[in-house]
Parts: sequence; structure tokens; C-alpha cells
Amino acid sequence: MDDNSLNNEMENEIEKADDSVVDTEKKENEELGETVDTSKKTDEKTDEKTDGDTDNKAKENSTPYSLNLGSEFNVSNNGKKSDNYGKQDKKKTVLIIAVTAVYALAMGVVIGILLSFLYSGGKTANYNPVGVSTEVSDEAKEDAAALSGIAKAKESVVVITTTTIDAKGTATGIVLTDDGYILTNHHAIDGALSITVTFADGISTSATLRGSSEADDLAVIKVEREGLIPAEFASTSTCYVGQEIYVIGTPVSTDYRWTTTQGIISYVDREIKIYNDSGTLQKKLKLLQTDAMLNPGNSGGPMLNTDGQVLGIINMKLAGDVEGIGFAIPSDGAIEIANAIMKDGNADSVNSSISSKRPILGIVGVYIQEGLYYVNVEQNGQSYIRVASAEEKRTMKDKLIYSEYSGLYVNSVTQNTGAYGKLQRGDVIVEVEGEEVTSRSQFSSVLDDMSVGDTVEIKFRRDGALCSVDIELTAEE
Repeated sequence: MDDNSLNNEMENEIEKADDSVVDTEKKENEELGETVDTSKKTDEKTDEKTDGDTDNKAKENSTPYSLNLGSEFNVSNNGKKSDNYGKQDKKKTVLIIAVTAVYALAMGVVIGILLSFLYSGGKTANYNPVGVSTEVSDEAKEDAAALSGIAKAKESVVVITTTTIDAKGTATGIVLTDDGYILTNHHAIDGALSITVTFADGISTSATLRGSSEADDLAVIKVEREGLIPAEFASTSTCYVGQEIYVIGTPVSTDYRWTTTQGIISYVDREIKIYNDSGTLQKKLKLLQTDAMLNPGNSGGPMLNTDGQVLGIINMKLAGDVEGIGFAIPSDGAIEIANAIMKDGNADSVNSSISSKRPILGIVGVYIQEGLYYVNVEQNGQSYIRVASAEEKRTMKDKLIYSEYSGLYVNSVTQNTGAYGKLQRGDVIVEVEGEEVTSRSQFSSVLDDMSVGDTVEIKFRRDGALCSVDIELTAEE
């Protein structure tokens, strides 16, 4: 057989094998739903029918197989692809497009997140959405109840404006009765030529002074108006440190009328000493201390408990660089004074629990030092001693007094006082309550720490002898 015949036979066999393989694959694809690579099977069958020499000739004279070692085999038969492999290419193309689309979408999401991160300054915003709750806690309900009491109390608080010769003032007041009596501080209306009261409903009217107690820093004014809402007062006997309180007032100006501040009672029954310009004690006040914010204009306003009841009347605060130390007149004593003023126009009949007058021994004294000469001088009908000058030592030898001791020289004794009949002119007090007397101010400060009715121990020198006596302190008139 010649070479051409041999080649023709080989081609016919190959075509038959290809057709057989394709038919078999179609059946398998229909049954299994997947594409089967048949190039290897065809290759095996061809090898079985062709010996080594024939195979070499076929390779030399034709283009039998083109193999692409990728994800699949592509079999070329005389330069043409079979229908089966064309379908596989279409499926692959669709798959590639789908995968590409998913990849592009994923990359778009990633790029979007990165851009958002960069434009937000490199920080991602983690937050919880803001919501509105309609639930009210028990604590909030208690606070609301307290505030409702404060709101009610405001109806009994008034704004007071005054005019004096050279100034205008602002203060606060508390309605005492439904027919127009109002309580405030004495210092708030002292020297006022006119007094105007503004109520919570916005109505303003003039007021007249019924009376006041300078010692207790309380005053009662009267307006001609009916149907007012009186404040409710509570006893301060049950007040305690840490008790929650509210203050209503007119701080600074009428622009801030009915301002409410909150605080606690910092101290109960605080004793405050009031001195005059010369530094002499005038009186003592027993007050409630609070840390609530107070300003000028709060004077006369109420200190309230959480039920809106008046515990005290604001009257003063420490000034300067001090904050959070204010005071109120206790309601028990304030009502006693107010009732007396409404009745009599003054509080002379009341033994005040708020104020006390300066306790005194009942003498006029001058501090002297041991070893010095003093001279007795008459002035304005009174006699007193002072250090003698060099000239007086030469010309007034008969009036010179030589001090053998340091102490308080008794210049005179006041009648109807504790010292009357126990001390006399010329005595030198050297000790008070066990303390050596070192100056007149030191002697007075010991007495200032005591109260009217207290008994003080006095040691003094009389004609050289050391004596001792107990004296009851009386109130300064």
C-alpha cells in the first residue's frame, strides 16, 4: 500500500473516532450536565491503531492535534473546531464576564469605603442613633414633684424696687397674707423714699413700710391689694446639714427676677457677728448657712425646702473672693418678728431668737502698761486716763498715776449692769475667763464670744491686792 492510501485510511479512522467520541460526550453531558474533555481519549485510540512508523509519517504529512495546556484541551481537526468545543468557549466567556463583574463590584465597594475613610479625616464615625424616651424614672418623678412645689412658691414671691436720695435698689419679698402684708429685709428698704412691689402676675403697685427690726434685719411692708397667695412657712427645727433647698430672688436687677438657684443647708444655727465701722461688735445673728448661689437682690427672698415651704429669709453672704457661703434668717424667728411688726409696727415686745445684742460687763476701761505714768483727764463731763507726756510729768505730778501692773484700768462703772457694785474706778483687770488681758480689743473679743446672761470670771488688782469676782453679762442698750 502506498503512502497516499495509508494516509487516507488514517484520516478516515480519525474521523470515525472523533464522531464516536463526540456522540459519547453529548450523551454524557446530557446525563451529567457537564463538559468532558475528550482529547485524551481520542489520543489513546489513535495510538492503538497506528504503529510507530505510521505515526511518524502522519506527523510529517498532516496537522493531526494541536494541544493547548491551559484550563482545557482544544482539539483542532484540519484547522476547524468541533461544535462541542465552541459551546465550551461560550460558557467560559460567560463565566469570565460574571466573575469580572463580581470582582469589579467588590473592588468598587472597597474603594468607596477607603475614600469615605480618607475624606472623614482618617476616622470612622461610631455612634448610636439619638432617640427620645417617654419613660420617666422614679427619681425624675420626685424631682418633678419638687419643682412643682417651687413653681407654686413663686406665686408668693415678689420683686421689690426702692428709690433713695442717691440710688435705686432691688430686693425680694415674701407674701405673708392675702390682704397685702409682705416680709423682706430691713436693710433692703432702709432709707427708701419709695417702694414698688411687682407680683408674679406682672402687676406692680406701691407699698408703705409697716415697721422693721434693725436688730433682726426684718421689715414688713404693706400693699393695697386683696386675693394674694401667701407663702407657706415650715419650722426650721427639723432642718439638717445636707438638706436640699431652693432660693428664689431678683439677683443683680429686675431683668433676672424670680431666678431660682439650688443648694443645700451647709450649717444649722450659725452665729454671725456684726461689727460697726470702728470694729466694735454690734450684735450677733443665728442663721442658716447655705451654699446656694446668692447675689445682690436676693435679699428678702425665700429659702425653700423641696415642698416649696419657706425655711428662711435670705439676708446676707460673705463678700470678696469667697463663694458658696450665704445665710438666711430661720423662719421660726422671722415669723415671730413679722407677727409683732404687723400688730405693733415694731418688734420691741419680742425676745428674739434671731439676734442678740452685744454682751457687756458694764465698765469703761483703758488698757495700761506696767511701768508707765498716766494722767487723769476730764473731757465732755467724763474722766479718763492716758499716757502722760514729758511736760505733764513735770507740771501735773499730783494727777499722775503710776502703773504697777498691765491690764484694763476701770475708768467708770455703768449702773444697772453686772459690774455695778462689784468693780470700781481704779481697779485694774488682769485676767478674764482665765486669760491674761493683753489689750482692750483682746478683752472685748473674749466677751464677744459669750452671750447675754453668761457669767464671766474676772481677776483684778485693787490697792495692790489680787481679787476675783464673777459678773453676769448684760445686753448693751
